[in-house]
Amino acid sequence: MGWSFTGFRGSNNTKTSGAVLTQAPSGTMAVGAVAVCVCVSDNISAGGGQTNDHVVADFVGNRWKKVFEQSNADVAAAGLTLSVWASRLATQLTSSDNVVFGVRQAAAARAMGLYEYALSAGSDFTFIGAVGTEQDATQSPSVGASGLPSDTYACFAVIGREADNANTYTVDPGFNDRQKFGTSGSTGNTNVSCIVGDKIVTGTGATFNPTNLSAAADTVGILVGLKEVAVCNGTDANGANVGDALRITITNTQVVNNNQTLIVTYALNGGPSGPGFVIDLTNPGAGEISNNVLEDTLKAMLTRWYNRQGLSPAQLVGRTFTFNGAGVKDLFTVDV
Repeated sequence: MGWSFTGFRGSNNTKTSGAVLTQAPSGTMAVGAVAVCVCVSDNISAGGGQTNDHVVADFVGNRWKKVFEQSNADVAAAGLTLSVWASRLATQLTSSDNVVFGVRQAAAARAMGLYEYALSAGSDFTFIGAVGTEQDATQSPSVGASGLPSDTYACFAVIGREADNANTYTVDPGFNDRQKFGTSGSTGNTNVSCIVGDKIVTGTGATFNPTNLSAAADTVGILVGLKEVAVCNGTDANGANVGDALRITITNTQVVNNNQTLIVTYALNGGPSGPGFVIDLTNPGAGEISNNVLEDTLKAMLTRWYNRQGLSPAQLVGRTFTFNGAGVKDLFTVDV
């Protein structure tokens, strides 16, 4: 797998109440690089679980996709919210540009960190899974994923803590310790900080569990699996050039539960079949794999065709779908 760490590109933090924080990369991040932005802030509500309180963008037109966002269930401002964002850069980011982290409403303690990764030539990536956890200060911070496709993939993991950035820790054996960032000073519960690690995993799961922490704190964890996939130059159904694209071919379908659930098996760029995923036609969105742009888009398209155009499962087999993310706007076409 050609996925590799290029470098930590800087961080910013504040303990002044506000909604916006910016960070300019410490060095140029070239076109084609994978930029990852990790954001942490005081939580703005008492509810935990998955939230939509953060947003990330830049001023040069790159598309940032939220991988996962998680809050803990403490009272507002007494806990934290953590999110991870990624962008395959279509426009380079220089030290004169800013990546912007926004919070839905003002929060005091906020911090962001930029990380750069590279892929081997002729490759792109897709998310194969992402999970989040929330834990109180009496628990050992940990986030893990299991049941992923048995494969080799990159694992990116973050533990966000309501703690001073100066707190010590040790990352798990096998994980690379990437730059920790956050706020510092005063008491621990007025701060937010992040411990970041990554590694290449071969198997069906991974766990990130930093130890030897110098202080207890409420935590939120996010772990992401990313798989490198080949790209191909091709054309859409009308013969138009779609450039570097990901091709998805439906290889098999199965209808179960009295024709209410359609299970689809696919292949990427003509390679071996991938895992099946489920589309619930009576309640679209239920039970779907989240945080996977290719699969989410494909499922939405298939559901629309199946419901509105009357395509049978058998008629889907052999059809090729093309996802092109090289332009400013993602394109999705189907060979019909």
